[in-house]
Amino acid sequence: MKYFLKELILYALFSSAAVFAQFDSTETATEEVIDDLLEEPSEEIDNSDLYEVFEDLHRNPVDINSAGVSDFQRIPLLNFSDINKIISHREKYGRFFSTSELYSVQGIQAGTIRKILPFVKIIPQNKSGISGPAKNVLGAFYFNPGLEVRSRTAKDLQPKDGFVNNKFEGSAYKVYNRLLGKVNENLRFGLLTEKDAGEKPLNEFTSLYLEAKNMGAVKKLIIGDYSLEFGQGLALWSPFSFSKGTDAVFPVKKNGRGISPFKSTDENRFFRGAASQINLNFMNASVFYSRNYFDAGLDSASRSILSMPIDGLHRTDSELEKRKSAVESFYGLNIDKEWNESIKTGLLFYYSIFSNPFLPSSAFELSGKDFRYYSVYFDLIFPSINLFGEAAYNGTSVASTAGIIFSPEKNFSFAVSLRNYPANYFNLHGFGFGESPATQNEFGFYTGIKWNTSIGTINFYYDQFKFPYATYYNPLPTQGEELLLGISSTPFSSLDTRIRYKYEKKNISEAINNLTSVIDRLRQSIRAEMSYRIKKYITLKGRFEYNKFNIRDAGQSEEGILVYQEIKFNAARWLSLTGRMILFKTDSFNSAVYEYESGLNGILYNPALYGEGLRWYAVVKVKPVHILIISFKYAETYKPEEKTLGSGYSTINGNLDNNFILQVDLSL
Repeated sequence: MKYFLKELILYALFSSAAVFAQFDSTETATEEVIDDLLEEPSEEIDNSDLYEVFEDLHRNPVDINSAGVSDFQRIPLLNFSDINKIISHREKYGRFFSTSELYSVQGIQAGTIRKILPFVKIIPQNKSGISGPAKNVLGAFYFNPGLEVRSRTAKDLQPKDGFVNNKFEGSAYKVYNRLLGKVNENLRFGLLTEKDAGEKPLNEFTSLYLEAKNMGAVKKLIIGDYSLEFGQGLALWSPFSFSKGTDAVFPVKKNGRGISPFKSTDENRFFRGAASQINLNFMNASVFYSRNYFDAGLDSASRSILSMPIDGLHRTDSELEKRKSAVESFYGLNIDKEWNESIKTGLLFYYSIFSNPFLPSSAFELSGKDFRYYSVYFDLIFPSINLFGEAAYNGTSVASTAGIIFSPEKNFSFAVSLRNYPANYFNLHGFGFGESPATQNEFGFYTGIKWNTSIGTINFYYDQFKFPYATYYNPLPTQGEELLLGISSTPFSSLDTRIRYKYEKKNISEAINNLTSVIDRLRQSIRAEMSYRIKKYITLKGRFEYNKFNIRDAGQSEEGILVYQEIKFNAARWLSLTGRMILFKTDSFNSAVYEYESGLNGILYNPALYGEGLRWYAVVKVKPVHILIISFKYAETYKPEEKTLGSGYSTINGNLDNNFILQVDLSL
């Protein structure tokens, strides 16, 4: 393997001597948006599916000459005030002839424009003066083919308990392959296969879709795997979404993509069948049908559904027994209408039937096998105010949310959101804004402010929430509050700085003197970060973070510290090198620290770092020709005081955890 990698890298280096291709700005812009938009969650999760949102926006950028407010709101970091400035500039001076002209729009920071440029475009006018190329009704009789291939192989180098004790049937390699193609802009297709470490077949998970657009009244047709996003996510949304983050305003309002192809590796939470969006002149109608198998733990006697694992792991006999053991049949209709550029309303209905009934363990869990959902949503846009909301009914109760984004002047945006998700509002396909993605048993009030000042951009939010009934982790009602204050500034063009303070207080259930009591858990953290660009070749980035975890009534008080330094070196037009070293020390897992790792396109990972140790990684990217990127990442975590790492089947007998990832991206 070492010899193969050495030969591959040497070949790439020498073959690129004649043909150079500069790395484009998409990856850099995506990483900067992630830094600005997402805060590291307080648990280890793989957010790679969110990366697809950015990549999809890059493939389908917003046309700044025809976009309305709703279209612009798809772009991260572009607030309501900035959108109004762009539209006003367009109305006053006419069409943009280049996306770089956005720099001439008064009142928008140059740093914001730089970060959003990969997500916007200009569609040139044809000879008739109409934007875009002239097409026939079917839009499929001309050719403008394209192909994107991504192949990734990853392996943990230290043997884990599941492999040592022969609990897993497959190899230790994790393999991912994806092909996205198009005949033209209106006819696209995709194929994805994945195998997790420990699974046997290379195509253990397979996903496929065919997408056709602009066929007369049929604006979009997808056959195969797809996802649905409507309203504010109370009734239907994809399995991934933005939530509370360092941008205090953008995540509050969801901007659904409607029907979209499924390109993720989530093996259970998608639809498989057909969906279509039809333009009826006076309204848009989206119809969808799906029949999809999913993982489920079944009761041996009644065959009722006891659990629905979503990790997609099928390595052991027990995991394989749950694999695709139940099926959901699903169909529905969404109707929305834009009355003018200021008013949009929608109605949604869907019916879901499961092959096996759910066996609830409490009064507020799913029960039965067939469910109907109804939803109504609205979006009202005025010059400086945006009102939006949704109410959804599941046959038992109504979940609702409403919000307002207000920009009274060009540098200030204010957001307020109220949510009420009853305990008996159960929904497997919802993902509303809030503390929990379950969109159930939660009442909350959120306030956010984003203010561009002479010293930088200030983001502040305060969220109060409560869970009126018992949850899985807490047998009693609980509540909490969360506050974040962040200041980001660019003192000069090559230096970015960020300071953030976060306060989070939540009720938890804890056994004290053999009695279960509801007590406060307090977590506070402060972070300082600096990024410095040395010319165009080197970027230095450093962070210091301190957090404090406290449960006063239980006598627990813990601390955690993280320090890292990163260097990114564009060594040549065809070669990029990135390295990061992280030092961490925490009292236990409770005070763990997290950091999103830059690296390979399509991966967004934040490992939980706890105890005392060192983590470092290095990424090498080679672009021998403009159509090909070869990427390699090596990472290791070392904890000198530990004798074993991990738990369960992931236990490592030693204090070193290291792995590698090799990825190839080909664009034709």
